[in-house]
Amino acid sequence: MEASHTLVISLEEAKSLVIKHVNPDPNMIAIGDEWIIVDDTIETKFGWIFRVDSRIHVETGSRHYQVRGQYGIVIEKTTGKLWHVGPGGSRRTALTILEFRRTHSLLAGCYVLFYSISDMITGNYDL
Repeated sequence: MEASHTLVISLEEAKSLVIKHVNPDPNMIAIGDEWIIVDDTIETKFGWIFRVDSRIHVETGSRHYQVRGQYGIVIEKTTGKLWHVGPGGSRRTALTILEFRRTHSLLAGCYVLFYSISDMITGNYDL
């Protein structure tokens, strides 16, 4: 019989954890900016993946304010644990990597390899 996991944190609590983790950022403060969560959060069976971006970039759309190397942040529902997702690659690949880290499943590891190669070939970099 599988152990059941109870929801420890809500989506709003997870968002709060992300914002507290990325702000205040001295580099962003120096230019009058801050990190915000972009509205394309993905929910999975084990948590949420949030994409953060510069507030000024989101408000203006100006490439001048685009932050290179922006990353995603995953919050686990049952523990509140925070994981960074490196820039580059697709969210599908990032989530598969996190599933592999959590479960050490050989199948998840094979998917990581497949999705990583697929992302390189197709140029799918949605993070």
